[in-house]
Amino acid sequence: GHGDTPGLAAGVLQSLANENAPNKSSILEAGGIKPLVNILLTSSPIPQENATGALRSLCTTPQGMKALVDAGGIKPMVTLLTEGIGGAPAKAAAVIWKLAESGKFRSQISKQGGIDSLVRLLGIGKGEAQENAFGALCNMALDSHNHVSIVQSGGLIPLLKLLATNKLDILQRASALVWSLSTTGNNRGPMVDQGCLQPLVALLSYEHADVQSNCAGTIMTLALKKENKAAIIQANSIGPLVEIIQPEEEYDDESDQGSLQPRVEGNMDAAQANAAGALMNLAFKFPKGQMAITAAGAIQPLSILLSSKYAETQCNAAAALLNLALGSPSNRASMAEAGVIPPLVTLVRDGSGDAQEHAAAALWNLAASGKNRALMTEAKAIKPLVNLLGAGNPTARAKAAGALQTLCHKNIDNKVAVAEAGAIPHLIALLQRGNAAAKETSAGALQSLATIPLNREAVADSGGIEPLIALLSKGSIVAQKNAAGALGNLADDAQNCSDIIQAGALEPLVALYTKEGSEVRDQACGALRVLAASDGCRNWRAVVDAGGGDALKITSQQGSPGK
Repeated sequence: GHGDTPGLAAGVLQSLANENAPNKSSILEAGGIKPLVNILLTSSPIPQENATGALRSLCTTPQGMKALVDAGGIKPMVTLLTEGIGGAPAKAAAVIWKLAESGKFRSQISKQGGIDSLVRLLGIGKGEAQENAFGALCNMALDSHNHVSIVQSGGLIPLLKLLATNKLDILQRASALVWSLSTTGNNRGPMVDQGCLQPLVALLSYEHADVQSNCAGTIMTLALKKENKAAIIQANSIGPLVEIIQPEEEYDDESDQGSLQPRVEGNMDAAQANAAGALMNLAFKFPKGQMAITAAGAIQPLSILLSSKYAETQCNAAAALLNLALGSPSNRASMAEAGVIPPLVTLVRDGSGDAQEHAAAALWNLAASGKNRALMTEAKAIKPLVNLLGAGNPTARAKAAGALQTLCHKNIDNKVAVAEAGAIPHLIALLQRGNAAAKETSAGALQSLATIPLNREAVADSGGIEPLIALLSKGSIVAQKNAAGALGNLADDAQNCSDIIQAGALEPLVALYTKEGSEVRDQACGALRVLAASDGCRNWRAVVDAGGGDALKITSQQGSPGK
């Protein structure tokens, strides 16, 4: 057409298509998309705005979206975001928002520079234009490979401004988008550098749990980068995070006396799970984080969260307590006083796979204290840990074996109880089929169990000798040390000693003893000594013939039996 004809025609089509499904179908069947796209490419502002409005109405269906993309409509739509006049940018953003629901279209939008233009419109737009740009960016962020582009294009700054609004819907969506962006590792440093912590920490105390949850989740994810942890703590985040994990308080009112009343609306379970997760990451291998979290009084509420009905909350609380216990005897004592051991035992027995793993690891660390070992025995921790050896995920099994090994330290009663609970066959199975960590801890547990005669016989009868010998050649350094120690303890029985030698233990033990720079030398030497001295030194010559004579010379100088 000529003159204003394209604009008038586009305006008519816009009116016809607006919320009228039959008219939309008719326009699409008549091939109306292509001429509307041509108007975007060639016409003046008013026709462009009308055409964009018409396309906005037509692109509410998969058929319409495909027709627009096939007609080459993405590029002119992206251009209108920043160069359009009047209502064109808002309408173009609405079209891209809809198109970005589809992964295949998101890729094309990104290739046409859509992220840069959407970010710019988010920053300078008002009202509907800003709202539509925001919605489009939320959809673009559904593809994680767009996360870095959004941050690099400057998208975080206008998003943080949205976090200053008082509109709940905007706060929920903006905080969710910020959290999503933080899940990409390369964004975590730049996001902290660009000032995201202050508004996030402020919103941890917002009156709706969903906003708290998103902000705590973002801090949890940002804390995965160790360089961010100090900045997060300096932003005064710990206090609000601990406040979120506090239990709901009971109070009376006229309508519902004695009921537990939520502090805020929304999903408080999710907020507590994410807050516990943030504390978990801030405490991990970071002493300053451990101290700040403990000083804020987090241990008691974390111990209560172990009994939450929400699996993720249980898991994160157990992991947070584990990370607080690592390398901190004072925290371990505080945890025991706070009563964490019984609920940890319950989690080992009844929790989800990840919760069992973290609970077993926490018990393992707590068991470093003799007092805590007594509390764990009192809480009947042995049987659930033994059951976990055979039923947990691979990492949980390794942690359970480690906990049992430590529980048996200098405690004959526990060694008997662990064996009676059926641990030995499970530990031997882990020697053969467990992961590397499980091989280490199960060999260590067998080493501890085999210090008493009854258990030595049970390990041998259950077929433990050959898997321990196999570890001497194929296991990690820790596994080799524990296996050599276990064989040395088993060899304190004459029959076991004979079986160990017949199963071929001397060659790998001598190899570990004589290898230059061997880290297993002491354990191999000890095992060779016991094998040589057992049963009236009848195996002394066999050890010497296998090349272990130097180890026996050392033992002779130390007062062990002579040749």
